[in-house]
Amino acid sequence: MGEHLAVMGVRPDLIVASPAKRARKTAKIVAEKLGYDPQNIRWVEGIYEASVQSLLYLVCSLPDEARRVMVVGHNPGLTHLADMLGDMPIDNIPTAGAVGLVFDAKSWDEACRSKGHTLFFEYPKKLKKG
Repeated sequence: MGEHLAVMGVRPDLIVASPAKRARKTAKIVAEKLGYDPQNIRWVEGIYEASVQSLLYLVCSLPDEARRVMVVGHNPGLTHLADMLGDMPIDNIPTAGAVGLVFDAKSWDEACRSKGHTLFFEYPKKLKKG
């Protein structure tokens, strides 16, 4: 998935991730594929088993200088967050799945209070079909 996202042009300014074992491993692998230094990943304990409200608060508090942010975490919270903030219903983000959202907002505080546009929803099985 990291290679696919790199080909798509995904270039995060910041990666925020759960420190749980699988999420940590995934975040490091994807970061390397995207040319993002894994040493700069911001590990956030609260992402593990987070409610959609907690994840929304995380989005609201992101630093505005980071215009493109990747959050690596867990379900069901991330699926609910993608459904809440995006304009495309997503039943479930599978393991290693990625959802890209874009917002017409000047800050993350503004973005987390608005509806964004779902740019993509990619996951390993979808890539194998194509």
